[in-house]
Amino acid sequence: MNRNILLIVPFMFVLCLIQSCASTQSAYRLYQGPPLLRDKVALLVTMSESPLHPARVHVQTVNGKEVKHSLWDGTVKLEVLPGPHVIRADFISNRDVTYYSRDTIEIHINAMPGHVYQIDAEDVGMSCRAFVRDITARY
Repeated sequence: MNRNILLIVPFMFVLCLIQSCASTQSAYRLYQGPPLLRDKVALLVTMSESPLHPARVHVQTVNGKEVKHSLWDGTVKLEVLPGPHVIRADFISNRDVTYYSRDTIEIHINAMPGHVYQIDAEDVGMSCRAFVRDITARY
């Protein structure tokens, strides 16, 4: 039995290390070419409420291009070029223990260089309302 524990401990350590790296992931770059300075791009952010709860908004596409990330990534940062963007996302609602909803929402934004935008949504009756908040001052 002690041998099994000795095998599990390194495995758990590696798993925790991978998870910590994933949670500190830098932004996903959604443009081609070399990385640009932060004041030349806009940052779209979906925020996780806590490490155990995924973000309420899970971005599927930006301008029709699929965004590949996990629902469990927590806070997700997407770097985009300035200008107009169409974001399609799933809104995940857990109004109470017995009700779970997943609605697709479409968000239009005109991103400004150097700005940070939080993408979120809220329950409104039996559907949702999407919104974007400029949170540049927090960064």
